[in-house]
Amino acid sequence: MDANDNKRLQNLVYEQNVTGSPGVGKTHIAIGLGMRALQGGHRVYFVSAHDLLDQIRAAQLDGVPGHKQRHLNNVPLLIIDELGYVEFDKSAATWLFQLICQRYEHRSTVITSNRNFADWGQIFTDTTLASALLDRLLHHSHVLNLKGESYRMRSKTRGTTTVQRKATR
Repeated sequence: MDANDNKRLQNLVYEQNVTGSPGVGKTHIAIGLGMRALQGGHRVYFVSAHDLLDQIRAAQLDGVPGHKQRHLNNVPLLIIDELGYVEFDKSAATWLFQLICQRYEHRSTVITSNRNFADWGQIFTDTTLASALLDRLLHHSHVLNLKGESYRMRSKTRGTTTVQRKATR
């Protein structure tokens, strides 16, 4: 991997947002981007939005929310998976907003979500905060909006499983 590959990787993963219905491959794409970054020698931190919310709450209870925020701010590629399945209270939403502000134009962030950007006010219980967050995330982003039938449901409706399909090849 040469310097040009690293530059292309940085451009590709810088503020990547992948949205779409459940089961269309958002997490798969995010993991692939993370693996490519790892192969390029970059550190990656992958976390589901639910786990991130738990970590935020634990750090706040322990009285050290800044420590976790500094850790996540220093990771070259942060992947937050499944944003939209859980709602963030005001305190956690503010914490995430601060993290994104710190990473903005300095570090790469990949976010997967099953929610349209117009619905992010409901995730963060504050439309103003959601708008400001999206403003920073979308400024340099490549947005992939995946549509289609769930890969898991596709095989179910056809009456086959992954094992059966592999056996017939």
